[in-house]
Amino acid sequence: MSTRATGINVVGTAGLAGALVSPEGDTTNIAPSNLPRYTMSSGTSFAAPHVAGTIALMLEAAPQLTPDQIKGILELTATPMLAYSRYEVGAGYLNTYAAFARP
Repeated sequence: MSTRATGINVVGTAGLAGALVSPEGDTTNIAPSNLPRYTMSSGTSFAAPHVAGTIALMLEAAPQLTPDQIKGILELTATPMLAYSRYEVGAGYLNTYAAFARP
């Protein structure tokens, strides 16, 4: 639950799920002829599908979870972003593995 994306320079295939993240920017690792097939962005719009997928996995494993329980698990299992205050980034980075294993 964050208002800040996992990072800047998030690169993913246009129209397909999945993304690559690196501090140096992944567009340097993509052949120029393939660049039109990729998109780069950051922000909550890139985080939302990952959170929704995590919630789907959680509900598949434990369908009795309520929205409040899901929110609590996501916040409890998030990895803190130590360089920012909780006010800026919420609970931190989404940790799908920990959230899925928690229920």
